[in-house]
Amino acid sequence: MRKNLRIVLGLTAAAGLALGGLTACSGGGDGGGKSITVGSKDFSENIVLAEMFSILLENGGYDVRESLNLGGTQVVFAAMESGKVDVYPEYTGTGLTTQLAEEPLFEADEVYQAVKTGFEERWDIRWLDPYEINNTWCLAITREAAETHGIQSISDLAANNGELDMALTQEFIAREDGLPGLSAKYGGLEFASEKAYAIGLGYQAIANGDADGGVCFRTDGQISAQDLVVLEDDQSYWPPYYVAPIVRGEVLDAHPDIAEILAPLGEVLDEETMRELNWQVDGDKQNPERVAQAFLEEQGLV
Repeated sequence: MRKNLRIVLGLTAAAGLALGGLTACSGGGDGGGKSITVGSKDFSENIVLAEMFSILLENGGYDVRESLNLGGTQVVFAAMESGKVDVYPEYTGTGLTTQLAEEPLFEADEVYQAVKTGFEERWDIRWLDPYEINNTWCLAITREAAETHGIQSISDLAANNGELDMALTQEFIAREDGLPGLSAKYGGLEFASEKAYAIGLGYQAIANGDADGGVCFRTDGQISAQDLVVLEDDQSYWPPYYVAPIVRGEVLDAHPDIAEILAPLGEVLDEETMRELNWQVDGDKQNPERVAQAFLEEQGLV
């Protein structure tokens, strides 16, 4: 059973181990047999998605090992390169700019094709079909502010310059691909006030009434919990970060049914659903495996 084979490593543990020490969680190996190792990064969304992969693969007849909460992108990808992880959830924008070290692209299909081709040519790692989950930067405002000022997009926000108080982060204010570049793209953005908060604390400012909105990531659980309105990036400023399973090529060649097993998630997952699942973990403090299991049962996938 998967539970008896699970190896869950925290970031600190992962940092203290050489990759050779992960041999116990090796799954696909040379692609033979029905054994597979599912990995994940060290944040809730990635862990929940990896748990879904594990449950579906086990339900499909695989002997699943887990190596979850390993750390950041470089740690998990190194584990995949060395054959210690066979499949994990990755983001198209991350694949393009971090692993492939290419300049950002802004069309979703163009980014996906670039990572699909680049990963296979460089590492024989395959991208499966992406899900409708784009975990990129966004601006979100309260529903009251959206209705009062008629704001549904960033262009609408620019047309209402000086009306809203915004909770931002120092990184977003300073980074060229944050507020400076966004403002230039939309012909100038001005706010009644803008304050820099530590990551995550901007939501508290919104909840307290100290801000009308702020900067966020599109799948943050707080967006649903606080009934915020995500403003459409109608001029496509931010690169897309769609999530998809990536699989070692030799494993997928030996077991092409992996793609069929994981594909149904694309029919039931979207950004709103992912926000709710993320909040169950981050806000309600539920176990990610239980959240994943309950969702798959609710959708009739297990």
